Amino acid sequence: MKFIQLSQFWPYLALFLALLAWRVLAQYRAVHWVLKSLKARVVLEGSSWSYVEARLASLAYERRLPRPALYVLPEFSPNAMAMRGRNSSIYITLSEGLLQVLTQRELDAVLLLLLAQASFRDAARAPRLSYYLAPLCSALDKLPRIFWFMLSPIFSGFVRVYLRPARVYKADRRAVNWSPSPDLAQTLQKLASLLRKVPMRRWNLAYDHLFLLSPMQIESSGIPFVTSHPPITQRLRRLLEQGLTH
Repeated sequence: MKFIQLSQFWPYLALFLALLAWRVLAQYRAVHWVLKSLKARVVLEGSSWSYVEARLASLAYERRLPRPALYVLPEFSPNAMAMRGRNSSIYITLSEGLLQVLTQRELDAVLLLLLAQASFRDAARAPRLSYYLAPLCSALDKLPRIFWFMLSPIFSGFVRVYLRPARVYKADRRAVNWSPSPDLAQTLQKLASLLRKVPMRRWNLAYDHLFLLSPMQIESSGIPFVTSHPPITQRLRRLLEQGLTH
């Protein structure tokens, strides 16, 4: 009788162990899983991106940060992301379109902002959130659009609790402290304008919070999803105000 009663708990134990294994995998593999899912490729020595990698390494060294690994995202839409893995390793990903539309000063402003984001602990939590949300978002993509309208408040609340919009302001502020100039605000405004014209192709709501600028927020797809990014207009206003105080 006791054996029968104990056997009833085996499915719950198996579920608990599966969830625990999933969490451990997210802890160790989330960053590489995100890069693989978005088909990002590492920058090889001698490639046309080598000078960007060298500039990124120089900026990181000046701020006493670990040398970042640079990845390229096969997207014409100009965007970027910063993530942290194990042992505080930094992964910076730039889209192909980003390099084509920015001047050297604008590129430096973007690289500094990405390093500022990577210097906070949220850069390690963000890819894990993508790892958790991706299966649900992929399943919802196959369902009628009405399901997005029904479930978006749940996603919104979960994302905003796990990753608060204040983290974006902190990174913006640190980037300006590192290099006081109006370049960052002007560059973000330029990228937001270009993102509206050239939307991202390979994209999922599970990855929205990772990007420098939220594709969901910029493209205004009509889904009532509240992103973890503050409105771009507020970011620009704060950046300009902070720049004037330096």
